Amino acid sequence: NSTGLVANLNADRLDGKSSTDFLRSSTFRAESPVDIGTALGDGTFTKLLFCPAGSRLLSGGPANLSGTSVMVESFPDGSGGWKARIHPNGLTDNWSVVVLCASVN
Repeated sequence: NSTGLVANLNADRLDGKSSTDFLRSSTFRAESPVDIGTALGDGTFTKLLFCPAGSRLLSGGPANLSGTSVMVESFPDGSGGWKARIHPNGLTDNWSVVVLCASVN
């Protein structure tokens, strides 16, 4: 946090890489279809969404939930996708899963 210059210190390089080497990807959003999802037989519904090929999952979660539904789970499922489960409290809820992805090409 010094404001002075330090001899032979190049803050634009880390482990021999330039700062431009660290953000070679772009981020984008993908969304599942808006529908009820897959019924699990216990009153809850689930969806699993993957980023397209050539990209990596960064984050995700359910979207478009009605005010009467409850989010039960929302997590990266270990296979590269984002899984969410809701409980619509006996009503019909058309919802989706949204993921944030980073292109790796």
